[in-house]
Amino acid sequence: MADYCKQCSEFYWGPQFENDAKGLSTPEDTEKMIFAAFLCEGCGETLVDHNGACVYCPKNGYQGRYTPKIHDTARTFGEK
Repeated sequence: MADYCKQCSEFYWGPQFENDAKGLSTPEDTEKMIFAAFLCEGCGETLVDHNGACVYCPKNGYQGRYTPKIHDTARTFGEK
C-alpha cells in the first residue's frame, strides 16, 4: 500500500482522509525541530512533523514553516 504525507494525501484523496505519516513523531519533537524521515509516494524522500506534514520536500521544494533549520537537516538525503 502506498504511503503519503499530509500535503500529498490531501492533494490526491482530499482533507477527509488521515495521512499515513501522522504520529511518526511527537509534538515535542516538532518543537525541538526533530522530524521523522518518511518515504512518500508523492514527494519521495522527505521529512515530516508530528502531523505528517512535509517540512522539507526535495521534489516540490516545499519547506513549510520550519525553514530556518531545514537545510541542515536535509543533508541526510545527500544534498550538497
